[in-house]
Amino acid sequence: MNYMRVESFRPARLPDVQGPAIVLPGLDTRASAFLVTEADPAIVCFITGDYVGSAFEKATAKNWSGLAVEGVRFEVDESSKFKPAYVDQPVGSIIRVSGGLEVIVMMKGLHGFDEAQRVALSDGLRSTADDMEVGFTRWRAMLGHGTDAQEIFKFEATKTANF
Repeated sequence: MNYMRVESFRPARLPDVQGPAIVLPGLDTRASAFLVTEADPAIVCFITGDYVGSAFEKATAKNWSGLAVEGVRFEVDESSKFKPAYVDQPVGSIIRVSGGLEVIVMMKGLHGFDEAQRVALSDGLRSTADDMEVGFTRWRAMLGHGTDAQEIFKFEATKTANF
């Protein structure tokens, strides 16, 4: 049984969630969990269920809802690092880029077909050289720091896609 501090979440519709956030299933336990980016436009990515890695713009979420945990920070498993490229990229993985984080998702492209894309997840991190980046297939979303730290969600990328 997972316990969460009641002040760490709120029931919310996806369009009202401010990223970076994790939205856990609400009363419908068959529903998926989501990762919500803070980019503009904000993107929502499935992180559980049959559609893991599939994403769409938050503005189109309509009536999807759940338990929103906003303002999460991310920790990565250093042993899961990889070099981002254009083939066989782990969908749902996080990439540390200059000034922030990106996530690899599957979204409808210009021709209407699903394709792998890198979308901004969060910013405000220390800058790196423009060509320096590293990806991680295992990450977790956290709230708080030190002894107050609370793990909200743990993810491991298992699907791959090409750009």
